[in-house]
Amino acid sequence: MACELFPAIYRTYAGTVLELFWAAAWMFLALLAYLLRDWRHLQLAITLPGILALPLIWLVCVSVHYQLLFEHSARHHHIFI
Repeated sequence: MACELFPAIYRTYAGTVLELFWAAAWMFLALLAYLLRDWRHLQLAITLPGILALPLIWLVCVSVHYQLLFEHSARHHHIFI
């Protein structure tokens, strides 16, 4: 979904950078598991940010692709193209 925010010629680079962040997150998880030896504390440290970010669902607008396809508005087309 993040790649669709970029023009077609830059989507490869956007996907690569996104995967780099994914790999960094796995490395951070390994560090966190080393620092938090108890699995319950590790599970809490992993789950708590997701639970706290759950209300953000109502703040994020619909995807760009959906707006261009299903909301036939000249205003959206002008903004995204």
